[in-house]
Amino acid sequence: MTLAHGQGSHVHVAVCGKRRGATMDFRAHRPQRGFGRSERSLAKIAEDLTWFLTKAQRSLTYDTPHLSGRQRETLAHIVVEFAEDLSQGIGIWRSLEAYNRDFFGTPLPCVLPPEETMDAEPLTPERMRFLLWILYAELEPGLILAPNHQDLERLALWMAEFLSARLARVRYDSGVQTFLTTPNHYG
Repeated sequence: MTLAHGQGSHVHVAVCGKRRGATMDFRAHRPQRGFGRSERSLAKIAEDLTWFLTKAQRSLTYDTPHLSGRQRETLAHIVVEFAEDLSQGIGIWRSLEAYNRDFFGTPLPCVLPPEETMDAEPLTPERMRFLLWILYAELEPGLILAPNHQDLERLALWMAEFLSARLARVRYDSGVQTFLTTPNHYG
């Protein structure tokens, strides 16, 4: 998966799903400052979200967005880090929305019309739906989902509510935020 990171530059992001047969290891993708209480809280939320997704799939109208156990685990870990970015104000997602706003006239192309305003809450169903729409293409390469697929909308709403409730109960310091705010003495 390649995300645009400004005019002419790209950031490559590997999403392990069906194609690679491996799940995302939450611990391996965190800053190397130790796996403290904060990371354990996020890992637990990712584990709970994986279970939640397993149950949520049973309530979907279509089989189209059903994912394997490994894919659900990968999706849960990515989504928890997405939620961490938004809830802690890290700015990775915010920079993507700013780029989209400049380039497309809306922070969430194909999900949010240009004239529509977004909710002030960090974790919104619209943001979640945009992320899910992008990630499903990586997790299931042959699957083409419309961004307004009714099950994608339902999953996005459920996941946004689940994560908002879970993150509201957890106080933590973000290892990613700490890492990104440390001085870079190497250029």
